[in-house]
Amino acid sequence: MSDKTAAEKKASFHVKAGDVVIIALVLAAAAALSAVFAFGQPAAADGGFAVISTPDGRTEYPLCHDAVIPIGGRGHTLTAVIENGGIRVTESDCPDGICVGIGRASKPGEMIVCVPAGVIITVKGGGVEGFDAVAG
Repeated sequence: MSDKTAAEKKASFHVKAGDVVIIALVLAAAAALSAVFAFGQPAAADGGFAVISTPDGRTEYPLCHDAVIPIGGRGHTLTAVIENGGIRVTESDCPDGICVGIGRASKPGEMIVCVPAGVIITVKGGGVEGFDAVAG
C-alpha cells in the first residue's frame, strides 16, 4: 500500500501541455457547434418557400414576395401573411387560435399547424433544413 494521503495525491496532480491542447480543442469544437446551431440556419428569404397543405391540396408560395393568403379547410378560414421572408397566420376562426399564437415561421423546417382546419404550413428550401443536413 502507498503511504500517500489524499491531500498528497491531490498536490501531485500536474496539468501537462498536451492536456491544455486537448482542452482547448474541445472548447473550440463546442463553440463552433454552438455557433452552427444558433446561427447556421439562414432565413428562407434567400429562395425559400412556404408549403400550405390543406384537406383540398397543397400550394407553394415564395417567401421573397409579400402576400396575404386566405386559407380554408374543414369549415374554418385562416389568413396567412408572407412578409420579410417569413409567414404567419394573422387570423383564424378555429376554436383555440393556436395557429395565430405560434407566430412567424421563416427558417427551413419550421411549421405552423391548425388542427381543426387541417392546415399545415411548412417552410422549405433557402438553405439548410433542420439538423439532419448538419448531422449528415
